[in-house]
Amino acid sequence: MASLDPRDHYKIDRATVDVEALAQRQARYLKIHAEEAHWHRRVARLGYAVSAFTVFVEYKVNLALRHHPDLMNKVDVRAYQIFDDWARGDFARKFDLRIPPSVAASPTTQRLPSSLKRIKPADISRLIKNPRSMLDMKFFHNVGRSKGVWKLQSFQPNKSGGVEYKVEFERAFPVSLDEKGIRLFLTRSRISR
Repeated sequence: MASLDPRDHYKIDRATVDVEALAQRQARYLKIHAEEAHWHRRVARLGYAVSAFTVFVEYKVNLALRHHPDLMNKVDVRAYQIFDDWARGDFARKFDLRIPPSVAASPTTQRLPSSLKRIKPADISRLIKNPRSMLDMKFFHNVGRSKGVWKLQSFQPNKSGGVEYKVEFERAFPVSLDEKGIRLFLTRSRISR
């Protein structure tokens, strides 16, 4: 009997997965998002960049590789390595950002607490509906070389009727995210139990 799960038509043979190509594409969307977020006047393009990233990750990584979690992790790790190298190099030079040498030279060595749990989709929706509740929380991410603690520094309504979230990383510059961006970030983070 055929499966009734509509996601099964995304099932692919692991031998056909090109981790580097997927990682390069994912990193490309991360780069576009970072550049557009830095130029506040280009709100429409930022929305397109976030949407493109979200669709790519959902269909080309999450659904396509859901039966191969090890390959999914390899894509994420490599994409964030590519993005991190670019952010600390070309992006920092382009926007004249000063990143402390200790951050640029090596990933954080902080050990993440062992009592971490994934954030459930329902909890993510509740956090986004009430962003004030996130202000006192610490989130932990561990994707590739990007490891450590982040927190919501602030949030405010934007001109398009949505919310702009300012996320602060340890020893790094804050990043602005829209709702789609913060939702994606929360799905890749953990919280203390």
